[in-house]
Amino acid sequence: MVGISGTDGKSLAAHLVAQLLHLRGDYVGLACADGLYFAQRLIDKRDCANWASAQKVLLNRSVGAAVIENSSDTILGEGLGYDRCQVGIVTNIDAPRHFGKFYIETANRFAMCCVPRWTWYSRAAWRC
Repeated sequence: MVGISGTDGKSLAAHLVAQLLHLRGDYVGLACADGLYFAQRLIDKRDCANWASAQKVLLNRSVGAAVIENSSDTILGEGLGYDRCQVGIVTNIDAPRHFGKFYIETANRFAMCCVPRWTWYSRAAWRC
């Protein structure tokens, strides 16, 4: 289970990780802004970086490795589509650029709202 978030480069990072897992021989489920993929086949072309698509990936019994892109709107509005992940990737964070509608306008407010959640997930990965 790989969770990817940040401001820029999420989809690219998700595709790269999914490709590497595929080359390793895993059946990969990928939910990202470019769509929903199973075993490198495009199933849904819409923006699938959301809670519902994450659940579709995780409920598919064929999936051996899941790669899920989490947009800032999804994390703050819907929550994460999973309890924990083995690997978490944060590409970069630009709080004023994305979080204004959630009344988060500074890096300090962002850290108070979101970083403890991500810290918990990264600690959970160490326990696995």
